[in-house]
Amino acid sequence: MLKGKLLIALASAVLFLGACSNEAPKPEEPQTNQSTESENTEKPQTNQSAESENTEVKETKIESEDGTNVIEIVYSNGTPVDLNIDLIQADGSSKREASEAGTYDMGGELAWHEQMDLLEDFIVANNFDLGKVTLTDEDGHTDAVTGVSIKVGSYLPLIEQALSENNESTEVKETKIETENGTNVIEITYSNGTPVDLNIDLIQADGSSKREASEAGTYDMGGELAWHEQMDLLEDFIVANNFDLGKVTLTDEDGHTDAVTGVSIKVGSYLPLIEQALENK
Repeated sequence: MLKGKLLIALASAVLFLGACSNEAPKPEEPQTNQSTESENTEKPQTNQSAESENTEVKETKIESEDGTNVIEIVYSNGTPVDLNIDLIQADGSSKREASEAGTYDMGGELAWHEQMDLLEDFIVANNFDLGKVTLTDEDGHTDAVTGVSIKVGSYLPLIEQALSENNESTEVKETKIETENGTNVIEITYSNGTPVDLNIDLIQADGSSKREASEAGTYDMGGELAWHEQMDLLEDFIVANNFDLGKVTLTDEDGHTDAVTGVSIKVGSYLPLIEQALENK
């Protein structure tokens, strides 16, 4: 009887295990690529160097009877955005540093450097429109900037000069023109597109510079002034007359002039060369 019961129990166990083995396994949940998702949700990186401002500090030193004025202007993408003014005194010390240290005390509620800071901030806030600093008297006082009692009038032309010099674009253009005498070299200096200086030379057949030969004394045409000295006088005259070549009036067909004192060489042949060089601007 016990044996029969054991057989029945074993059969039941076998059936139970077979049923369990026939059950389908649960499908695994798909794994997400967390690293990919995190990369996709990140903000795109911008090229910070390309978007950054181009900042440049330019310092201009201007001599005056009080010492050396130092005008420091900060430019951002070519636009002035900040200003600092100082004065290097006769003993080599900085007036700003002396004022900050208290060794330069002019009395009053605000020290020199504090008043200068107010002036600088006012000019920057008004986009360097110096006309906003209205003066109340010939001494250079202003009532436009609250708290400033120093004579600011003398600093305005210095700032204007610094702005002008910083914005100045200088370029030298050289024109070579062949003639029967050699290669004429006309060198013109331009400032913001305007001719402001002139240099003339002739490279002779042997490759030598006529100017250098004249300066060295190996080319001597006689007379009181050498060739290069007379050419200097002609160049200075033309520059002084803003390159108006008509001012160099000729007295004869050979090309002499009486417009430039001390010049006896035939300058007429150089005028069309200079004119041609100006056209090559």
